[in-house]
Amino acid sequence: MGAVYYGLDHHFDKGSGLLQLVDEDSEVTSLDPRDDPVQINAEFNRMLIFNASKWHRVTRVHGGDRYSFAVNANKHKPKQYN
Repeated sequence: MGAVYYGLDHHFDKGSGLLQLVDEDSEVTSLDPRDDPVQINAEFNRMLIFNASKWHRVTRVHGGDRYSFAVNANKHKPKQYN
């Protein structure tokens, strides 16, 4: 599980800094589900919770700064910490 919180007011060009992820519930017909990702704006005071083990990324930020706080919760301790 992953969570992203946009707790600081940020200003950057509209249409940039989008969180893109694969919608697990969609009936994707393409061979690569990344061809049609869900795009979510980074809005102030918004929290997003999603399956971080699935493909996701942030688009390039243009004309400003994007601030976020990201957390990943794991069911099992990562192998490098055993």
